[in-house]
Amino acid sequence: RLAPEVQSGEVAHQADIANKKLVDMEHQALELVGQRRLAEAHAVLFSEEYEAQKWIYSQGMQRFTALLEQRVAAGRSARRIRTMLSSLLIAIALLLLLIVWVIGLWVMRRWQTALVENNRQLELTAVELQDLNKMLDEKVTERTSQLQTRNSIGVIWANL
Repeated sequence: RLAPEVQSGEVAHQADIANKKLVDMEHQALELVGQRRLAEAHAVLFSEEYEAQKWIYSQGMQRFTALLEQRVAAGRSARRIRTMLSSLLIAIALLLLLIVWVIGLWVMRRWQTALVENNRQLELTAVELQDLNKMLDEKVTERTSQLQTRNSIGVIWANL
């Protein structure tokens, strides 16, 4: 599964054939040992054919190992790139978050300043309104007093 191209290639096919031949020779040697024909079993396991098949199998395994190492190196490289991209995206996100936070603080500061200024203006307006109310009360009192004086004089003249 890790290297499907190796299993379908000529090297894999040759290594598989060599492995089957090695297993057959080893079974043959075991049968000979079981029959107490040790010299013949020794001859099978140390023959040029057995060594040739071992070499073919060994070459196939080395090629397979090399391809797996290439695959692992490519996977590591891809993971390293993904990790770097993820780190970069996180850094960008943090930077954007910081910028938004600073802008938010700045906007809140402006609102706070505007609120303080509006409160100050409202207090000044309230003081002005109190002064105007006081002045109007004084004028109403003065006019009322004048009207009462006129009414009193008018009643006195009317009685005369």
